[in-house]
Amino acid sequence: MFNRLLVVAGVGAVALSFPAPAHENDPKGQDMTPCYRGPGWREADGGLAGGQFQSSGLTLRSWMPIDELNSASNACNDCWGYVSSSGREYAMIGTNRGTAFVEVTNPANPQWLQFHTGPTSTWRDIKIFDQCAYAVSEGGGGIQCFDLSNIDSGSIPSPSSVTSGGTATTHNVAINEESGYLYRCGGGSNIGLRVYDLNDEPLNPSFVGEWLERYVHDVQVVSYTEGPYAGREIAFCCAGFNNGSTETGLDIVDVTDKSNMFLVRRFTYPNGAYSHQGWLTPDRKFFLLGDELDEGGAVPTSVIVINVEAITNPYYVQHWTNGNAAITHNVYTIGDFAYMANYTSGLRVFDIRDPRNMVEVGYLDTYPESDSVAFDGLWSTWPYYPSGTIIGSDIQRGLFVMTPDLANINFSLPSPLPTTIPSLGAQIEFDLDSLVVAADPTQVFVTFDDGSGPVDQLAVPISENRFRATLPALNCPASVQLVFSARNLEGDLFSSIAYQTIVADEFPTIFSDDFQSEQGWKILGSAQTVVSGMWMRGPPIGNGDWGDPTTDADGSGRCFLTGNGPGVLEVDGEAILMSPVIDSSEPETYVSYARWFANDFGPWPNQDSMYVEISGDDQATWTLVEQIGPDDEASSGQWFMRTFRIADYVTSATDEVRVRFRVEDILADSVVEAAVDAFSVETIICGAGPLPADLNGDGSIDGADMTILLGAWGTNDPLADINQDGIVSGPDLTELLATWGATP
Repeated sequence: MFNRLLVVAGVGAVALSFPAPAHENDPKGQDMTPCYRGPGWREADGGLAGGQFQSSGLTLRSWMPIDELNSASNACNDCWGYVSSSGREYAMIGTNRGTAFVEVTNPANPQWLQFHTGPTSTWRDIKIFDQCAYAVSEGGGGIQCFDLSNIDSGSIPSPSSVTSGGTATTHNVAINEESGYLYRCGGGSNIGLRVYDLNDEPLNPSFVGEWLERYVHDVQVVSYTEGPYAGREIAFCCAGFNNGSTETGLDIVDVTDKSNMFLVRRFTYPNGAYSHQGWLTPDRKFFLLGDELDEGGAVPTSVIVINVEAITNPYYVQHWTNGNAAITHNVYTIGDFAYMANYTSGLRVFDIRDPRNMVEVGYLDTYPESDSVAFDGLWSTWPYYPSGTIIGSDIQRGLFVMTPDLANINFSLPSPLPTTIPSLGAQIEFDLDSLVVAADPTQVFVTFDDGSGPVDQLAVPISENRFRATLPALNCPASVQLVFSARNLEGDLFSSIAYQTIVADEFPTIFSDDFQSEQGWKILGSAQTVVSGMWMRGPPIGNGDWGDPTTDADGSGRCFLTGNGPGVLEVDGEAILMSPVIDSSEPETYVSYARWFANDFGPWPNQDSMYVEISGDDQATWTLVEQIGPDDEASSGQWFMRTFRIADYVTSATDEVRVRFRVEDILADSVVEAAVDAFSVETIICGAGPLPADLNGDGSIDGADMTILLGAWGTNDPLADINQDGIVSGPDLTELLATWGATP
């Protein structure tokens, strides 16, 4: 789902002015973009939202700007959530002047409750234990302790303050709700953890110990109840010397005994700049860490994935990126998802079922001005309400209240779709992957169109997530379009992109090129003068950080690609790759190729396109075959196979045909990467061979074949096992019926 909520007011002209940075190397202490001054929006009131907030998979329900939280404030920071004993849901959001309390039980109509002032500071952090909230600040004041026991009646008394444990300043606060201990992080030169017991007097916690080996910027503390670490309380600290910037990384600290806390393992990751914050995956096998200062230049938004199954031996897995330029900030995980507040790109949602191969599945952009490398936009998020509501705190725009709609079914091919499929008995296999709600295995289809109109063909399961459809007799020759679809158990329908292939029983090749050697291709266009971004033939050697392919399409090892190398080596201007002359004198001549295009990286994504064009008069005129981009599923950096019939674009048979791949990079700061591989030209011969379901070999599929199949039902008779899965069963019957009455 894609939403766009229209602008009615922009960011105002109120300058932000804050005290000097509370610790070194934190650029948020500098002036930021002025805050928004104007109306907010509630879904319950109708109308349009007060900002252009693009989204996918997340629905904006309401937005409370800073003026509605506290008119004396001019910036927001952290947020956290609370659920009362009655089940009502509340948001706590920090500003540079204090803490606001808002009821979000109805996410479409949030209700402001109270605002309590605190020390003036850019930084404020809030956490919950039992019926109490705790706020800390770099402006001092120790720990503010709020009593939430009567919040349902709208009463939140003025907080008590705890100032024991040294300096009154604090950068962050964490609470292990299982053990009942609060951990103050930072707040001064190389201050690590200061620990307080909340169990006896939650509104007056006692200082019980400290760990000061290194500065700790943020921490997650958990109690292990099973496995080799059962009975131990472990802190995962984003830490470093010199207030976090030197030897920055992850410190794993045993904090079980508050009088004898000790370092278990210190881990640094490649190219570390400032270890900011992180969170464990729900199974506690991985720690997802955000480095706040590693973005910029050739590094887009990145999540450092660290395996921490063995806390004594953590190891680096990867820097994962969604390709966006914005800075990572705060991440929290629940179920299959990680929710990350990434400043100018807003809230990003990642599928973390496999943390080695995460996928972005949703977003809501709270800062529509840009996705630039800047400390503006969304500061934090909290996704743990039982209702599913999610809140986010935006520095300039205040409190955002959202609900997720992340249910999806993704489709993929276990192997590339072949260039051709036979006219009779064609079998198509594909995989599906359900997110949030499982797929209904009885409602899985392939919709095919061979020029006679779309037809739905039921697919049958052949393994846990793999399905097969046997197509009936198809027109030959023909270009056929295939779309996979399925309903989930809630009845929602999901469909794949359209795949195309050719119906042909034989497909002799006229010309093919896997780009292992030079076969007459020409490199043209203004981008040929920019060596770093022009078309090149060779093995891909980039790292994929900016959308460039890391492998070729056909496995030969080489392809044509733009800007071949690590970093931002991308097109500037127009890059053209033109084929040698093609003979298309045969009427049924087809061109096939694999293409790659990525334009959703960098500060200006989804602005440029790739064009495939054909000329029948040796370059005198050109006709468009397809445009990829600027904003479609094929422009996000994947290999796609494409086949087209020359006669559909060139009116008469000719031996002067050329094909060209043209890439345009119009904007100065947009990033564009393209590649081409597996180029071939073939002709079609129609005339089917034997049919798999013709069990008696008489040339037709009829009752005699049905009799053979039913007679072998439940056995492993290879004659009747049409799909060769080892048993004669329903899928074999489905394939026989799909080609009923067909003859070769």
